[in-house]
Amino acid sequence: AFDAGGNMFLSANHEDYTGDGTNDTAVYYFDQASSLLTRVADVGGFSGGLALDSNGTLFYGSGSGIVSFDATDLAAVIGGGSALTLADSTLQSSSSSSYLAFDAADNLYATRLDLSWNTELVAIDGAGDATVIGNGGGGHIAVVDGIVFTAGNDYSDFTSNIYAVDAIPEPSSVILLIGGFGGLAWFRTRRKYYFSR
Repeated sequence: AFDAGGNMFLSANHEDYTGDGTNDTAVYYFDQASSLLTRVADVGGFSGGLALDSNGTLFYGSGSGIVSFDATDLAAVIGGGSALTLADSTLQSSSSSSYLAFDAADNLYATRLDLSWNTELVAIDGAGDATVIGNGGGGHIAVVDGIVFTAGNDYSDFTSNIYAVDAIPEPSSVILLIGGFGGLAWFRTRRKYYFSR
């Protein structure tokens, strides 16, 4: 994932920082000038998706939810401080996720598996609730001009697919929906008037 300044962050199972003999997952900052990795957050488990909002807050998604690390805390680690842990993060959503992306308005999108192991594309609101906006994909996400793109594989016939979903309803759709509800309300009041005579 890249921040607004073009700085790259990645998650990887890279080193045994807990001393238990296994490689642990961490989030790293890649310094393009020196080609060095700086471990900025120890997150454990499997590597997950990353995305940065316009404020530089780093979001990390995994099977147990989406957490965020404050931009100021990240800058302190990059400047020589100790790596952050999950205790330093803020839980943004308990919705499991694979990949994350923000649109230009800082709306968060994620891919996840439902209970039947089908992939879903979800929008995460400010309260952390996930709303399914499409099915399929399960791979990396990009949001371009209000359209969420995700890629995925269909292992039944070994094909790869790209899925596109409108992130935001078109204004005309919203107007038609409001007009339809208004028409139903008008019809209901006319019907009550006609039968009450």
